[in-house]
Amino acid sequence: MAEEIDTAVVEKDKHLQAYVADARHIAYLSLGDEMRATHHRAVAISIRRELGEVSWQGLMAALRSAVTPLANSKKEIIELPDTLDVWLANRRRISLADLVPRFGEFISNDLEFYREVTDRFDKLVMRLKVGLNKPDNYLLLADPGSGKSFFVKEFARLLKERLNKHPDVTFLERNLSTYPSIEEAFTDIVEDVRNKLLGRQALLLFIDEADTQLQDAGWFERWIAPMNGDRFFFRQKHIWFFFFRRKHISFANQNLVIFYALSSKAEDLIQRQKWLDFLSRIPRAHQIGLSGCKTVH
Repeated sequence: MAEEIDTAVVEKDKHLQAYVADARHIAYLSLGDEMRATHHRAVAISIRRELGEVSWQGLMAALRSAVTPLANSKKEIIELPDTLDVWLANRRRISLADLVPRFGEFISNDLEFYREVTDRFDKLVMRLKVGLNKPDNYLLLADPGSGKSFFVKEFARLLKERLNKHPDVTFLERNLSTYPSIEEAFTDIVEDVRNKLLGRQALLLFIDEADTQLQDAGWFERWIAPMNGDRFFFRQKHIWFFFFRRKHISFANQNLVIFYALSSKAEDLIQRQKWLDFLSRIPRAHQIGLSGCKTVH
């Protein structure tokens, strides 16, 4: 709708910018509801051709008000056209296409989650095409058993499909609780990330249980510089004259996307050293909640 207004043959007056903003607002809130978006677009364009400026402005405000209630945390139940037994009887095969909204093969009946993830995904695709200047960090807030790992894998798979090798996307998953020490986890993950990025491809790194405490140390203190694209030292795994070699590197200007998941609730980490510093490097818009979990800023 915004594109229609932008390209329409009309006088460029002071109200045009407001119309475009309203149209984009409607389009964003209508994600995942193509029928409603198409209907609004058709109605708005037809009335715009017949009515004057005041009516058009009122129409845009009315449409915006009509759609706004969809943008809340309410769970939307998937509705079937018939009763379940009738619906099943008329189908030889049930596919994922019968379940909406969905993000790839990750099914959710939470429209707010769907809109949020789709918006983040589309923006990330555009940034990866031009190249990131520092790692893109996301915090995945989810209850146990809500499918964190599956969701991130689907996110990576869809990125790979959408980008079509421009750049190519690889996926790397690490769980901090499987390491005997934070230093060993840090060295292993940094070297694996460097090796994956050598081919100038994009990497989606998933660090699960990122709040794990090992040997009285935590990940937040060790990882702030790498996640921010700053220079840092690390000890390579390869032994040279029986000593670890130390290198000074950074992940700046690399297409590195990092998802973090916690084993604890975010509100329980407020007293943890460097947690707030770590959290401050993840934009509020990059906190994605599953199963009703919300941002923690």
